[in-house]
Amino acid sequence: MIKETLTLVFNPEKSSKEIQEVFANDLARTLWLGIRQGHLKDELFEKHCLLYAKMIKRAKEDGRLTSEVLFRILSGMAKYPGEGIIGSKERDFAAELLPFVNGEKTISYKVELKK
Repeated sequence: MIKETLTLVFNPEKSSKEIQEVFANDLARTLWLGIRQGHLKDELFEKHCLLYAKMIKRAKEDGRLTSEVLFRILSGMAKYPGEGIIGSKERDFAAELLPFVNGEKTISYKVELKK
């Protein structure tokens, strides 16, 4: 289940260039916050969030974004086989993420730095 509010133990505005780019892009940030909650990430995760945000934006503009299209994009099946940021059997997760991607729900975050 996707949590609508997350606590981050780092400040994305003072993080790596890649994280800053992701958090500056509403759709990429939504992907990052939603997917990061329950999925392992690799060293290309931020790059993929930005790349797939562009693909999702085009699908939204074309009026063809469904949970299946979202799943195909995020699992890498749409264009980049083997480079998905969710697994190839996670259609249910894509359906759960869709309202966040469409802006019907939001994922917010707060920063709590350890002292």
